[in-house]
Amino acid sequence: MEDINKVATVAREVKEETNLDVIETIYLNKVFKYNSLGKNCIEYVFLSKVKNSDIILNEEHIDYKWC
Repeated sequence: MEDINKVATVAREVKEETNLDVIETIYLNKVFKYNSLGKNCIEYVFLSKVKNSDIILNEEHIDYKWC
């Protein structure tokens, strides 16, 4: 799972959706499988360290919560 493409995808999506710059990403070896709107979905879980903390959400989101 240490696929460089997945790590690059995480950084790109975090930047696109929150405007945060990722400096490190770790795959947590966890996968969520579920059904949503009649489609089978798979989500991989990552932990990322970011440079900044000023979140600017893109048009896909209306709110966020730190977990």
